Amino acid sequence: MNRRAFSLIELLVVVAIVAMLATLAAGAFGSVTQANKIGQAGESLLDGIEAARQLAAVSGRTTELRILKKSGDTHYTGLQVWFASPEEHAARRIALPESVVLIDDSTLSPWLANMSAGTVSIGGAAMAYRAFKVRPSGAIEPAPSDPNSLYLTVAAAQSPAGSTPANFATVQVNPNTGRPLLYRP
Repeated sequence: MNRRAFSLIELLVVVAIVAMLATLAAGAFGSVTQANKIGQAGESLLDGIEAARQLAAVSGRTTELRILKKSGDTHYTGLQVWFASPEEHAARRIALPESVVLIDDSTLSPWLANMSAGTVSIGGAAMAYRAFKVRPSGAIEPAPSDPNSLYLTVAAAQSPAGSTPANFATVQVNPNTGRPLLYRP
């Protein structure tokens, strides 16, 4: 009986092809994972705005949505709903997924520039924030100078500054109804 076996060269070619396919699959898997994180961050932002609106309406108290960043950081990476007066947090802090940030750029997140700024200590850590208030009536303060500028964008932390990221999520608030909407490219 003459059995034909694979030669060493044939085995090395097969191993090389499998390695190349695994490398390509890992790259695709990484971009899918990043896209899911960006989608989760957009949903978190949308949920935070909805929570501030609903809590203000139900409690009859003005609420404030604070978009947070750790002191010294360059990016906003979390959010939390607070009651405006007396000042107390109304919901737990929500951290955006790792490596996803709220873009602090006037073209991608123009609403951020119109929000009030401050600092707060959360769990012993100093956090800088930008915030807007929601009245029980649904009115947003500070009122935007341009009602069509009520949007915020989340993207990967390593997105190039000054340009639209390849993958992002934008939350826009309707100036008439106060309802947030999530947009994905």
